[in-house]
Amino acid sequence: MQARRNFSDLCTYAKNNGVIVYSIAFQVRSGRDQNDMRACATSDAQFYNVEDLDIASAFASIAADLTQLRLSR
Repeated sequence: MQARRNFSDLCTYAKNNGVIVYSIAFQVRSGRDQNDMRACATSDAQFYNVEDLDIASAFASIAADLTQLRLSR
């Protein structure tokens, strides 16, 4: 349980310091683990639940989001 607490603390620390956190739950079966990964992401828009080998689309979406963020700044 310490690892779960450390993970949560790290996510909170990053978000509290202005870091946009993206989270990919790749083939995660446990609902609790998925919830932890979702809670770590800055918002639901930065959370990706990937069940199959289509992880490339999650990375492509993140890349497009980061490109848009960079262009808007």
